[in-house]
Amino acid sequence: MAAKNKKMHQLINTLSNYNNRIDFREFQNSITEESYENLGLSYSNGYNEVKTVTEFCNLLNGKRFEKLRIYAKKIHGSKSYVQFKNKDKPVSTELADMVIIGCISK
Repeated sequence: MAAKNKKMHQLINTLSNYNNRIDFREFQNSITEESYENLGLSYSNGYNEVKTVTEFCNLLNGKRFEKLRIYAKKIHGSKSYVQFKNKDKPVSTELADMVIIGCISK
């Protein structure tokens, strides 16, 4: 258990250090601006949801800042459900048209 806590502490320190850096904030702002422009273009071009999400995933996929990498995948189907625990009780809900799931690893 102590090794797990140490890794979590290292992860939190890394993210905290990133957040205090101007170049990381510029990276965040750049992604935000590109996302805003991409979604605006999709709406103005009349793209359907599938095309909009595909374009958005293409924009995000592969972006990186040092050890941080962004992977974006489209999930498409008639209805997709996810299950998670809320206050220790399992909850199932429909996955939204666009979801960003963050995973942080070494």
